[in-house]
Amino acid sequence: MLIALLAADASPRAAQNVQALVVEAARERLSERAQRAGLANPSFEIEVAPRGDAPTGETCAQRVTVEIVSDAHPSRMRLDAVCNAAPGWRTEYVVRAAIFADAVVAVADAPANQPILPEQLAVRRRELSGAQQALSSIEEVAGLISRRALRRGQLVDARWLIQPLLVRRGERVDIVARNAGVQVNVAAEAMEDARRGELVRVRNLASGKIIRARVIGEGMVEPIDIPMSSASQ
Repeated sequence: MLIALLAADASPRAAQNVQALVVEAARERLSERAQRAGLANPSFEIEVAPRGDAPTGETCAQRVTVEIVSDAHPSRMRLDAVCNAAPGWRTEYVVRAAIFADAVVAVADAPANQPILPEQLAVRRRELSGAQQALSSIEEVAGLISRRALRRGQLVDARWLIQPLLVRRGERVDIVARNAGVQVNVAAEAMEDARRGELVRVRNLASGKIIRARVIGEGMVEPIDIPMSSASQ
């Protein structure tokens, strides 16, 4: 399947630097991948080798095109250089690429299931594997919880991170209701654990009424689609 297409600048019938075209196509695809992943200042090291004894420069009556056939793993991509002019030819290349970017790493050990502190983090230049989901700023990480313990020098992977619990079952929370510039705080009891942005059931300590609310901070929730007067009752 044709995924990406690049053309040589050489005139027809001239010997074209096919390997250079393959490198260019691979670099373009890697740049797209890095942009989608939100990598900071990405750069690439690319090694290209034809499979078998294929030559690295060939003549073609048309411009040589490059098809990206497989790029699931940057460390082993497959690209085909194709001459569509008769008699035509197709040469398969294997590309091994390394991706580098500025990424958040731990500069001190951080235990699992505890909020990560800003001083435990720094941004460093790192080589990334295809599976890692790097983050580019300390602000994206600080305050979150890692499901794995972080070791000094280890890259912080976004897949390990979750929001901390801000509301805990059985603990007191404040229902914060706002209307027309007026704010009312009502004492309540959380019926379940929840993280920022999640919905949780809380029981009004004065009325005993149970409502659904959204977590907005540590021990703070806001009612969902009910008037302020109802939340305070």
